[in-house]
Amino acid sequence: MTKIIGSAALAPGGDSGTDLTNKGDLHGYSSSNTRIPVGANDTVLTADSSEALGLKWAAASGGATLTRQNIVPSTDFSTASTSFVDVTGVTLTMPDESGGIAMLVFSIQYYGDTANADNSFFINDATVASYTMIGDTPVTNQNLNLTMAHTTSLSGQVVKLQAKVSGGTVTISKSAGRSTTISSIEIA
Repeated sequence: MTKIIGSAALAPGGDSGTDLTNKGDLHGYSSSNTRIPVGANDTVLTADSSEALGLKWAAASGGATLTRQNIVPSTDFSTASTSFVDVTGVTLTMPDESGGIAMLVFSIQYYGDTANADNSFFINDATVASYTMIGDTPVTNQNLNLTMAHTTSLSGQVVKLQAKVSGGTVTISKSAGRSTTISSIEIA
């Protein structure tokens, strides 16, 4: 006789399956067929050779923690600086999780007031090599988009966007239709 228990077809031999008495019971075996009662909420079935059936219910452990941050500045930011300056409101503080990593995506919406001026953007992250991207302003006051990806550690550091121009003024946008964001997915 074959009994369907859960999603597995078992051939219990002389056991009629009557030892499975409650919702969630599992069928186990040591020297005979034995009921494994359902565990408490939020526990997982874990191998443990010291247990009579080689299994026990225990708290889950060893999984990854996944978090997400999304930053949108509350106002436009403009600069005419020819040296890198912090873009107000485009800063993330990473969690302090040893061994963790984060993938950040900077989506920069900007426009300049001087044709053909270089607008440079810099990801400032003290824990890894940072880099610069240059976006040209071929047409004055035209909405432009630049996307930068960045991978970093999770050591509690502040990661921020900085900007400078070679001429004129650049505006990093929060205005309707032009929104700058920094998004982070963190795995620890």
